[in-house]
Amino acid sequence: MSREVSPAIRNSLLSAFNSAVDSHDFTTSSLSTVQLLLLLSVNDVLADKYGRPGQAVHDAARMGVEIALHRNISPTFAPIAQLHRRARVWGSVMIADRWCSVRQGQMPSLDLSHADAPLPFSYPDHVSEPDMTLAPCFAFHLTMARLAELLGRAYQMTGTPAGLGRSDDLKLLLWQRDYEEWVEGLPAHWPYSFCLETPEASSILSLLAVAVLYTFSQPFFWPTAPIPANLTYRPPSKWIQDLQSRSFAAIQWVTTNAGQYYLDMWSMLIHPFLCCLLVQAKSLRSGDPLAAVTLDQGIQSVEDWAKHGKGWPLMHLPRDAILSKVQILKMEQALVFPWIPALMSKSFDDHGSNT
Repeated sequence: MSREVSPAIRNSLLSAFNSAVDSHDFTTSSLSTVQLLLLLSVNDVLADKYGRPGQAVHDAARMGVEIALHRNISPTFAPIAQLHRRARVWGSVMIADRWCSVRQGQMPSLDLSHADAPLPFSYPDHVSEPDMTLAPCFAFHLTMARLAELLGRAYQMTGTPAGLGRSDDLKLLLWQRDYEEWVEGLPAHWPYSFCLETPEASSILSLLAVAVLYTFSQPFFWPTAPIPANLTYRPPSKWIQDLQSRSFAAIQWVTTNAGQYYLDMWSMLIHPFLCCLLVQAKSLRSGDPLAAVTLDQGIQSVEDWAKHGKGWPLMHLPRDAILSKVQILKMEQALVFPWIPALMSKSFDDHGSNT
């Protein structure tokens, strides 16, 4: 779905892909079917053919439980390579379920308290133990699974109709500890092999971390309801600066060709990106002119994304409808810094005349 691909080539590929999907038997529960459903859920244009919003993710979760991907299977009953593949697919199910739930504002399909399956293994499937002579080719996938688990916990504590009413200080403090451990454990490089890296991994994870941290922190930093009196926990104030710096970096990244590509291809990234815009909009209220400029850049990126995919749905909602909601943020920007839109418009015009 990249905007760099011509419509003729894209339509030809979609036609071939749809023919292959139509020939698949989705009634039989299998590991390959779960993987195909997860593949369909990566992009909403593909998932739209399968059914209503989130249907592919829901069916993948249901089918994964049916074939016991959520259980820890003894090596006595299956080869180690098969066990690693099962864990990796289960991690993918968990990632898709958590992010799909947050995007739609719905309950997750999975209750992880009933699961004891291990997290994905970082090394190739045939390896039984970590081997420093090999590249941890699935390290990014493992990190994504851990972040999805943190997102699910944050969403459960702060995103339900009860808000913070069902949380307690210990759960919140443990979440903070686990999140900080996740951040500290992030490597500087993401090798897929000794000859190949995934250069955009850090940018993607930083973008996703904005949504996770925003989900957890929003009821404290920008509450819409009183914080329950029984809660003494408060997030570290430094997290506000972390959100601002991460969201700034994410918006700058999405303006690059690589960022545009992933925003086009991976539909779940639009929710974290919108969280970045909200963070910048809230920074704008403090009178930060950099936040005003960054917000305008982010809105422009959404406009380009909507223009590229005009008529394509996002969770069955037209992209134009999403854009119209995002443009509401311009009203607040104009109230605080009325000169920013004109300045940015001139900047884009000058850039266009020089290319």
